[in-house]
Amino acid sequence: MYEPHTLPPEYWIYLPFQTIAYAHGKGGTGKSTLSSHHSAHSAQVFCREAAAQGVEPLRTLHIDLNKQGNSRQDFGIKGTALDDDGWNLYKAIIDGEPLVPIRDVRPGLDLVPGGKYLQKVVTNMPGLQNEEGARANLRLVCALLPIAHLYARIVIDTPPENLHLQSLAYPATRFVIVPTKADSASIDGLAEVAERYSVAVEMNPALTLLGVVLFDLERAAPKIEREARARIDFVLGGVVPTLKARVCHVPSAPIEARQRGKVTFELEEEILKRRRPGAQVETTPVERLAGDFRDVFAEIAVLTEAIRQEEEAA
Repeated sequence: MYEPHTLPPEYWIYLPFQTIAYAHGKGGTGKSTLSSHHSAHSAQVFCREAAAQGVEPLRTLHIDLNKQGNSRQDFGIKGTALDDDGWNLYKAIIDGEPLVPIRDVRPGLDLVPGGKYLQKVVTNMPGLQNEEGARANLRLVCALLPIAHLYARIVIDTPPENLHLQSLAYPATRFVIVPTKADSASIDGLAEVAERYSVAVEMNPALTLLGVVLFDLERAAPKIEREARARIDFVLGGVVPTLKARVCHVPSAPIEARQRGKVTFELEEEILKRRRPGAQVETTPVERLAGDFRDVFAEIAVLTEAIRQEEEAA
């Protein structure tokens, strides 16, 4: 196992290039929903591509660094024998025990769940920071490196309003995506994310603040969207792009999905299976929402690929 003081100087090259964290200092902006859907979509795409080529699929890892542990509901393991409420993640970060993801919560997707035991991480981090200084924030990196080679993509859900857990996430990721709602309080909170990023990049020079995603927008409110985009540019000084793709408001689908231990793509599959072939029907809200998610993740893939090409050409 690695220790913070024994990490290679450029440790980030041993993490998958496609390591992405969703972050915002305010709750309710879509971090958990987007991160769970990104992981599920990633696994679906990898499995589909592998099936077409007749090879083993690349794998995705989802890390839930949130005390709420919503990914347990999203992937249907909450309250089951697999649900450790964040115990393994806590022991890996604080005591250096091996990180052991739950394998195949969906085909090709492994999960490190969060939960109440992450409060123990929060409690212990001040003492570790006194002993180890800023390098204590590398403890999630230390836990990840022994298994990072198993994955083509790692997605990290970070908690709101918890500096200690966020400080563990930033050194362990390559890209940061910031979801926000269109209200002024959510958008103004982006300045705090940018401030934390500017500190974290000193430890992790490979870190990139990739972009902002508008979440839970009213689909038929273009004026609200234009004003939100303008305010985001003002708050962030125009240096961080706002993705063209956005996720619009669908009142019932996210609630139903989480209650049933599914993601929106799986609700969409159920609808398509029930639909008579060739039937001329209006697209359902669930299908539109699933399409929004796919558009966001496709744009993220384009942005990260452009950065990869730039780095290879340098």
